[in-house]
Amino acid sequence: MKRIVNFLAGQEIRPYLYSMSVVLFFGAGYLSSLAMLPGPGISYSLATLAAAIAGAAAVNELARNGKDLLAAWLALIIMLVFGYFKFYLLLYSPLSANLVFPAYIWPAFAQKELLLCGFFLYTLAFVSLCSGLLLFSRFFSCAFLSKSEHAVAGGQAAATSKRLLILITLLVPACLYAVHKFKIGVSGMPSVYLPMRLSGVLYYSQTILLPGLMLSQLYAATVSEKEWQVKAGLLLLVLWAYADALLRTTRSSLLLAPLLIVFLSLTGGLKVKPKQAALIAFLAFAALCLLPFLSKYRELRIAGFDVLHSLYSSFFGGNKYPVNMFNPLSFVLFRIPGFEILVAALGTGPDIDVTRAWGILASRGGLAEYLTRSIFGIKYIHSFAPSFVAGSYLLGGYPGVLTASVLASLAVTLGWRGVNLLDLRVLPVARVFFLLLFFWVMTEGLTGILFKQVAAAFITIVICEVFFRAAAKGERNIP
Repeated sequence: MKRIVNFLAGQEIRPYLYSMSVVLFFGAGYLSSLAMLPGPGISYSLATLAAAIAGAAAVNELARNGKDLLAAWLALIIMLVFGYFKFYLLLYSPLSANLVFPAYIWPAFAQKELLLCGFFLYTLAFVSLCSGLLLFSRFFSCAFLSKSEHAVAGGQAAATSKRLLILITLLVPACLYAVHKFKIGVSGMPSVYLPMRLSGVLYYSQTILLPGLMLSQLYAATVSEKEWQVKAGLLLLVLWAYADALLRTTRSSLLLAPLLIVFLSLTGGLKVKPKQAALIAFLAFAALCLLPFLSKYRELRIAGFDVLHSLYSSFFGGNKYPVNMFNPLSFVLFRIPGFEILVAALGTGPDIDVTRAWGILASRGGLAEYLTRSIFGIKYIHSFAPSFVAGSYLLGGYPGVLTASVLASLAVTLGWRGVNLLDLRVLPVARVFFLLLFFWVMTEGLTGILFKQVAAAFITIVICEVFFRAAAKGERNIP
């Protein structure tokens, strides 16, 4: 009896609990969906069973490795939330995705046959991903912590954190002013032409370099145990996110700040205390509530109104509130690409031709441009992100989905191990960028700017690493 109690109280039972949670998720979804589907048949039951078994086995394996395969956990969560959960939600409420698409695409979400077809495609991707995780995790498992993570001494970290605070305080207003003046990366507005690719430099400085510097500062402040520097860094990150959201009329910045903080905490670069955790949760909730208003704000900015007028009208514009202001969670869920993109693409009857895959990826707008213009027939400035499964299907059909899923499982095992073996002073920051880039790939798919984002992230990590090593060398040279 004592052994049973110790087993139930120990970590040995956690893998089984996590596996059971996955089985219950699919079981509840399956039972609740039977009444919504017209004769789903044996194929739907077998696909659900395959997904439940594969998911439970993969979760059981990952739970035994703890944080060793954090990126793999992220992949599974994304597939479950933005794939299967959206499928079950669309069965009950097809109108949930209507706010994202033009009206002529809406009927696709009410067609149960299309939803089932999308379910089978997602199950192919999910089972392939889980199978790859089971296989590769045994060959590419790694220790989560490495000696390079503790290579920064407390005194050196305190000085580095302070210098980064000063640098960031100077760079944030400068980048925000340049982005606003030249309309760099402003949603729905063409940017001003700048020579020598300065537009791209400013864009990635604002969206990649500044977050990287702020993450490095938070990590240095955490190592030095300077609480005021941690608070100052968090404040700068939040202010940057809100200012970037207003000036570039983008909703992603509001969600990016909490996501970066969570990633940095999970990768060992930030120790969040209970009060700070409560503040972060409040800011994330506030961001969710503000997203619908920001949509109205963006419409007014695109229409030509200035920042102050658009901001005032968004909050105090009489009855002209966004229709989705009372369901921000559903709004956010469908603003992040996933299952609904696949269903919308299937509804157009796309012509799959593997021989065109490289030409589509190498084209100016990439896969997002192809999906928006050729598949959806939309001529807006805005482009739809293809999502991971939909993009893989459009490029290669069923074999493309299978291949992309196996490659994704290889990336979160072998790729994650490679990052953890790097001898970096800013190893937690490198981990965060790996998770962030993989999050973008699993939600938005292979967008046209992905390779530029990878290059910008690499350059940012090099800059942060040089900054840390130079600070450490300067400390050693002081007599």
